[in-house]
Amino acid sequence: HTVPPEAWEILARTQRTAPNFANVSALIEHATGVSLGLAALLDRARGIDLPAEDVEDSERIALAVTLVASRDVLSDPSLRVELAVSLLSPDLQISLEDIQPESGQLIGLLIRHNIIADDPAVFASELMVDWPTLETAIAESEHFVEFMSPAIIPTDTLAELFASIKIQPEIKKKVLDGLLTYAADHPEGIRAAAMYADQELLEMDYSKIKSAVESKLGDDVVVRLMARSSEVLSD
Repeated sequence: HTVPPEAWEILARTQRTAPNFANVSALIEHATGVSLGLAALLDRARGIDLPAEDVEDSERIALAVTLVASRDVLSDPSLRVELAVSLLSPDLQISLEDIQPESGQLIGLLIRHNIIADDPAVFASELMVDWPTLETAIAESEHFVEFMSPAIIPTDTLAELFASIKIQPEIKKKVLDGLLTYAADHPEGIRAAAMYADQELLEMDYSKIKSAVESKLGDDVVVRLMARSSEVLSD
């Protein structure tokens, strides 16, 4: 703060000020948001220096929330997450209510770095705006397979789930095991599950095969699934 506030923006844009907590906070307060000059400084720094003396947890979280939300000037979600990580200690998280919904990688990256909790609440929240967001979040979650349920996997995403190379096989297998609950009369999802079972040489019981037949699955796939079934099927 040794120069007039009017000069801060140009100093940030030309990399002539340090990206520390005090400077970044002052710049945001002066510009009522993340300015283009500050964005350039942060893009180069990829982190925020904290002072030797402690900064209140609430101040760290508040700045992290502001940066994570500043997608208009910090378009790269990985940069925003890196900045938040540099501010938050491992035991600090941002509440879901403070995260703005955003399609793409952001929510998954926040889960990976423990900035938001890896639990059912995030998957049941309004943050899951579309399949790419949900796909990345599932792929980044370490615990999804433990708490996954039909309540947090929309039936209209099942075809994409089974086709995705990002989704772990154990998750697909668990959906397949509970298919009639997860699919809930959704023919496209049932067909996708049956085709995945055929591709991976997995067994399906009669009730699932019957649902697959009713979903207009191809006869050749049905025959292969029947051949692998351990049940004795009637004529």
